[in-house]
Amino acid sequence: MMADIKRKVPNLRFKGFTDDWEQRKLYEVADYRNGKAHEQHIYIHGNYIVVNSKFVSTSGKAKKYSDKLIEPLMKNEIAFVLSDVPNGKALARTFLVKRSQKYTLNQRVAGITPHPNMNSYFLFILMNRNPYFLKFDDGVGQTNLSKKDVEQFNENYPTKREQQKIGEIFVKLDSLLTLQQRKLDLLKQLKKGLLQKMFAAEKNSKQPVLRFKGFHDDWEQRKFSEILAKSDGLRRGPFGSALKKEFFISSSEYTVYEQNNAIYNTWKTRYFITPEKFQELHKFQLVPGDFILSGAGTIGRIAQVPANIIKGVFNQALIRIRINPEWMDKNFFLIWMQSENMQRKLTQANPGSAMTNLVPMSEIKKWEIIIPSKAEQNKIGEFIQKLNSLINLQQRKQNHLKLLKKSLLQQMFM
Repeated sequence: MMADIKRKVPNLRFKGFTDDWEQRKLYEVADYRNGKAHEQHIYIHGNYIVVNSKFVSTSGKAKKYSDKLIEPLMKNEIAFVLSDVPNGKALARTFLVKRSQKYTLNQRVAGITPHPNMNSYFLFILMNRNPYFLKFDDGVGQTNLSKKDVEQFNENYPTKREQQKIGEIFVKLDSLLTLQQRKLDLLKQLKKGLLQKMFAAEKNSKQPVLRFKGFHDDWEQRKFSEILAKSDGLRRGPFGSALKKEFFISSSEYTVYEQNNAIYNTWKTRYFITPEKFQELHKFQLVPGDFILSGAGTIGRIAQVPANIIKGVFNQALIRIRINPEWMDKNFFLIWMQSENMQRKLTQANPGSAMTNLVPMSEIKKWEIIIPSKAEQNKIGEFIQKLNSLINLQQRKQNHLKLLKKSLLQQMFM
């Protein structure tokens, strides 16, 4: 945020506040103390939560417990991470204590006690990952902020009344973010639970626990090869000189897709090839509706090629799959390949080489699998797609709130 050059004021303020913000160092607005070692008092059934860097960086999700309250944190105090690996995500993260006699402060985490003229939530937001602290990270060695480093933190502060107004809006926004995240997590848990019950466990039963009304028949046993397109249903990307970097050019409409496209289901590309090379690699071209499977390293991740991919080829870390539409519904196939049973089958299929790879494709084609009728596949596919749409919608809501918070932080702080 760019503040007014002549005056120390933010771009966005509540009505009625016109005074300049005043510059202060942290030691002028808060007291600092270091945490203490808890190694000898970690106890799974302890009554007190140890506030260490992992606890703070995970917003309280990763917990360790202590049987002693060695360095108590009181309500409205702030825990502040002092130490992290190069380019880490924990350095200078903050945690606002909302309850006394529950948290005990670990070493390499500082306790910040705001003075009476300071609003805790305002300071908690202001210090969190502030660029001043991140400048101490040189990207090479571990960063260890000293007491002096922290106490010399120099910022602009409004009156406590204005701090409270700013704090109140971020309290509400953070509560809304927490609520929306909880809804997103519940939807994901629902999907995971349904997938476990809507797919038959091959070793134990040919019928799933949960089915749509009207479907009673056993799922049918087939070979993996039967569900593939009769011509070129399974193909690994080209090896050797076929995709050497000497064929790559800085820009082109002909693109090369790699492992990350399957892992993260994103369709950005880093590499381009000439039209001539694209034609030469005609056996390795992708068309909308194809599936790409990560076949090395992080194996088993799968994504469907979107409609706008018409001039792309895939590299050696990927396996392209084309299914037989007579036997397989595309929506069902994607969900089925992502199911727990199939992911376990794929990730356990390691021939024992130094690099984790899938077994040869000739072996995959021989796999015995069980699938439902095409009609039941359609029902399952349609249902999970609707659930995916709900999850995506909820994710967009969450992302929108995060962007709103980021924008307000930039405009309401100097």
